[in-house]
Amino acid sequence: MIAPVNTSFMAILAGYLGLCSVLIFPAPFALIFGILALKQIKKNPDLDGAGRAYFAVAMGIIFGLIPLGFLLVAIIVGAIKGG
Repeated sequence: MIAPVNTSFMAILAGYLGLCSVLIFPAPFALIFGILALKQIKKNPDLDGAGRAYFAVAMGIIFGLIPLGFLLVAIIVGAIKGG
C-alpha cells in the first residue's frame, strides 16, 4: 500500500526529481530519468508511471534548459555591451 504497485521505479524517481527540479540542480536529472523511464515503460507496457515520467521531462525542460537559455542570452548581451 505504501509504494505504487506495477509502476516503474524509474518513473517514480523521475517524478520526485521533477518536483524537486524547482531548485534547478535536479532538473537535468529529472529530464534524464524521465526519458529513461519512458523508454522502460515503452519496452514493458505492463508498467505504469508514464504520467510521472512525462511530468519529469516537462519539469526538467522548464527548470533546466530554459534557465540555461537565459544565462546564454545574458552572456551574449554582456559580451556585446562590454566589447
